[in-house]
This record gives sequence, structure tokens and C-alpha cells, in this order.
Amino acid sequence: MAKVSLQFHGLWGLLLGMQKAPLEAHDMPTAVQKIEAGYGPLLKARLQERGAKLDQGLLKASVIILNRENIGESRRKALKDGDVIHVFPAVTGG
Repeated sequence: MAKVSLQFHGLWGLLLGMQKAPLEAHDMPTAVQKIEAGYGPLLKARLQERGAKLDQGLLKASVIILNRENIGESRRKALKDGDVIHVFPAVTGG
């Protein structure tokens, strides 16, 4: 089990009330599952308090970076101690 650092950036960090959190996982699929389960409901609630909706899961509304690599849809990476998972809100607009 790798001990990694989870970092929430921008609006996600503000709404969750934290920028960093520890996380333990063997690989990115496990990490993604833990992030969604642990922080998705809180983020959804905080957005609803402000009149916004998150119709999809936290991670579908985010850009995920492992260390310096945008993993996009390819989340099949093994993790090692000291890795950093960055979670950014996806940019939208129109």
C-alpha cells in the first residue's frame, strides 16, 4: 500500500476546506475509488448549499494529475510512496 499525498486545487480545495490530505492505495483505480467515496459527497453537498449542482461524480468533473502526468482516462498506474495526486476542477464555460 503506497502512502501518497492528495491535493485539491482551486474551487475544490475551497469547498472541501482543505488543500491536502493523505491517501493510501496500491494503484490509481483504488485511489480514484477512495477519492470519490471520501470527498465526492461532501463536495456535492457544498455545491448544493451554494445553489449549484454536480450531476456527475467528483472525478468526472475534475482533471487528475499524478505527479506531473495528466492521466486522463488511463488510470491504470501503480502508485509508490511519495506520489502526489492533484485534483483540479475541470474548466467549463461557454
